[in-house]
Amino acid sequence: KQTLWDYVFFVDIEGHQQEPAVKAALHEIAQQASLLKVLGAYPVATV
Repeated sequence: KQTLWDYVFFVDIEGHQQEPAVKAALHEIAQQASLLKVLGAYPVATV
């Protein structure tokens, strides 16, 4: 947050960035947000 009425959201999703549904969702978010930053992508851990 840098100014009044300026918000930051963190979203955690499951799926690969190249999957059509994930790619479409990220594209839609990018269209609505002033900034979209992918902080990282990590493989699913098996326990």
